[in-house]
Amino acid sequence: ITTDDVDQLFEAFETAETEEAAGAGLGLAVSRRLVELMGGTLEAENHPDGGAQCTARVPVPGAQYAESPGTGGDAAGVGGHSLLLIDDNDLVRDSLAAFFRRSGARITVAEGGAAALALVDEGLRPTLVVLDMHMPGMDGVATARALRDRPATRRVPILALSADALPEMTAAAAEAGVTEYYVKPLDRKGLDRIVARYLG
Repeated sequence: ITTDDVDQLFEAFETAETEEAAGAGLGLAVSRRLVELMGGTLEAENHPDGGAQCTARVPVPGAQYAESPGTGGDAAGVGGHSLLLIDDNDLVRDSLAAFFRRSGARITVAEGGAAALALVDEGLRPTLVVLDMHMPGMDGVATARALRDRPATRRVPILALSADALPEMTAAAAEAGVTEYYVKPLDRKGLDRIVARYLG
């Protein structure tokens, strides 16, 4: 890989111009975003004999772990906020949980809509819901609608995070009760704005 190619590895939709290169050119761009959300860095080093080595460095404080699914309850974090994070992708879910935990909020994670609704029905009282729109089984629209049907979450802000920016999806989300719609991949500044507005 040339030096110029190494510099472009983390740009979205960029691929090295070689016969071996394949894919959409999003893997490293998304990976760097996720690592940066956890307060780390992802860098690439060129190797003259071919290829490149990517190194991720992520801080791992002893208490920086997301709540396990089902731990719920109605207790809030030191900031008085309880965030329910719903996403079927383990990596995205855990990365977002690690980021939002820095606000001092209590984080409860759910791998899908049905699991999230079960937590609410068991007594979880979130002050904010962060929701993926494309999930197997119960999707984000159905989940948002079901949350709005429950007294405990009827007026709780619901933020959608999705790679789907089609007008039909954003309109369906709004109709279902989503408060704000953010398009993935969301950068650090975008997430900081969410924290300042809803978890500050």
